Amino acid sequence: MKIKIMKSHRVFLSASLQCAARGLSREETRQVFGVAGAPQGAGFNFELTATVAGVPDAETGWLISEEEFHQWLWQVAAQWDHTFVNDRDPAFAAENPTLENLSRVAFARLESSLAERRPHLKLIRVRLKQGDDWWVDCEGLELPLLLTARFHLNCLHRHHNPDLPMEENVRLYNKCAFIHGHEYQIEVTLRGQPQLEHGVICSRADFQSVVQAKLLDRYSETYLNEVIGNTSGEILTEEWSRVLREHWGDRFGYVVVRETRKNSFVEAASGRSQALYLL
Repeated sequence: MKIKIMKSHRVFLSASLQCAARGLSREETRQVFGVAGAPQGAGFNFELTATVAGVPDAETGWLISEEEFHQWLWQVAAQWDHTFVNDRDPAFAAENPTLENLSRVAFARLESSLAERRPHLKLIRVRLKQGDDWWVDCEGLELPLLLTARFHLNCLHRHHNPDLPMEENVRLYNKCAFIHGHEYQIEVTLRGQPQLEHGVICSRADFQSVVQAKLLDRYSETYLNEVIGNTSGEILTEEWSRVLREHWGDRFGYVVVRETRKNSFVEAASGRSQALYLL
């Protein structure tokens, strides 16, 4: 029995666009859409990644050649590269070119094209990344989208069991038993369908304000052991997932906690399909 393999490829593009909605003031527009709600629009650097799955060809060993993968993906990206998307793409004549809507359009076009040129392959995921800190994953037109934003927390901590003498803590935790710290990168993901009126899963300002209130204000620039006790990447992932799930409920997807460039964490249950993104 032949094993299915997943393969990913990415391309880079630059484009400008504008998002707006009737009845919103300039300030409200900025809150909903972020920089994309600026009066004249805004420019962005995008990264478009597609993942396909299938059985490698017996003769070549490929699912799809690098050249063909790039050409197939670039055919979609080229429609937006170095354009003002609102004017260039008819798909956005009646809806906003938000990350959510762009990712769904990209998925639909790539899926249709793949069915024609490589019907034995299946499109698994399209990720559209805007800058460094916002991206959307589309895993199917009927499935919820995944909207992710990246944040930073600067914290002191140490691995320390107060019930044990310091010598035992050092034996267990080595140098981590001493007070040190990290600049944690946390990637918070919400799931859902974009609102028809605005084309977003969540207002950008609301997303940021919740993370600010629930995580950054409470934990950043603190000695974490005084806030939650003994700390590790595992404990922090559990704690921060709980805090965000209590607020967002089913809309919460998962949180990836990047402690250092070597160590990353995600809940096994909710984020298991994201394991490849940990590193």
